[in-house]
Amino acid sequence: MKNALIVLLVVFAVNASGQSLFPTKFDNCHAGKFFVENNVVYTKVNLNAYLTELMASMNPETLSDLQGVVTIQVIINQYGKPCCQSMKSELNESGKKVDFKKIIDNIDLWEIPLRNNEEVTVSAILKIIFTKKQVKLQRMGFNMKTGLVVLDKAMVNK
Repeated sequence: MKNALIVLLVVFAVNASGQSLFPTKFDNCHAGKFFVENNVVYTKVNLNAYLTELMASMNPETLSDLQGVVTIQVIINQYGKPCCQSMKSELNESGKKVDFKKIIDNIDLWEIPLRNNEEVTVSAILKIIFTKKQVKLQRMGFNMKTGLVVLDKAMVNK
């Protein structure tokens, strides 16, 4: 029952808010039709390299103080270009100093998304967890039966 409610809320949120999954929305992705990754990864990215580049894009002092979780919806178009569509931040005050939209849009490590051997646009979900000592990155998929599921993960010490 709980999982059915999660599915309904996500479907409603996507339809009601112009395909954005999370409360903070950005308008410049112009995604059109896209596929949300579920149990299948439609576009590949090396998460260790991605996490390293993400951390290098941040002010070191801000990074060391950053704690909490940010979940980000990234649209990857049929050419492999990323665009931060929406996000949900549960970060401490240091999180307000980080322009995640700009960082995500400029990490160009995604491969061209393929579905049934056709180039497509996809929505990937990234969950970034900041602790005192580590940064963890989880690539999430959306399963209609179980909700969000971890597809891949990486971790780096601060």
